Amino acid sequence: MGWSGSGTVRVLMAAAAAAAAVVVAAPATATAAVVPGELVQIDWLATNAGTKGISEFAFPVTIDEIGVTGPGQTLSVGQHFNFQNWQGGYIGLEVQRPAADAPLIARTVFSYYGPDVQQAGCGPIFPGPGGTTCRSDFFDFALGKTYTLRVEQMGSNYWQAYVGDGSVQRWLSGVQIWNELRRMMPFGYQSVGFHGASGSCAEVPHARVRLGTPTAYSTPIDYTGTPVLVAPRRPNLTCFGGIVNDAAAIGGGVQVTVGRG
Repeated sequence: MGWSGSGTVRVLMAAAAAAAAVVVAAPATATAAVVPGELVQIDWLATNAGTKGISEFAFPVTIDEIGVTGPGQTLSVGQHFNFQNWQGGYIGLEVQRPAADAPLIARTVFSYYGPDVQQAGCGPIFPGPGGTTCRSDFFDFALGKTYTLRVEQMGSNYWQAYVGDGSVQRWLSGVQIWNELRRMMPFGYQSVGFHGASGSCAEVPHARVRLGTPTAYSTPIDYTGTPVLVAPRRPNLTCFGGIVNDAAAIGGGVQVTVGRG
């Protein structure tokens, strides 16, 4: 091949040493922690947007099973939506355990991602496209119980979020945006995922969640109709094929299963 002499030997030895270093370093990459993020997204197509846009919407959430065993593993379930000014919003639940095998707790999250926040009931307000995110105090969370999440326009340009379980309704301070008559556009998508780090894809906790069909109103007397279910998306590629991602239509909504086993 034209390779001869001690120089060639030194080159081959250096190449072999470099290859050995790569082999030694590989396991560290293979065992790096993963953050799954949103694992399943459920799209809904509105049949009627109302004449002036949506001023209120709600949807029920029931978590039947959850494999979260300790802090750092947060199951997020919520609804993404858009306002008529093309800025985004989100309402959801974050469910976790404060200590290993402690009882489940949850809190409500409400976000407005636009740059034109005039005032927020919680802070801080992030300049530019960051907008603002409000999180409620934690409350005791029960598996198998249905919680209804709701976003409502209060006055011309103030939006507030609520979560209720049939007996207690907890409200969350909202946001006020500059332009009046900026109502919500018909629907975005619901999502289920884990936002805490896991040791590997195989360790992403299991969860089974029922997401109910959203209901929306344009005015107190203008019901916008039942939206149509669109096939779910599975957007996460970090653990593609390595964990369960499944969604199936059931009476009144969709059942989503994520995580291991």
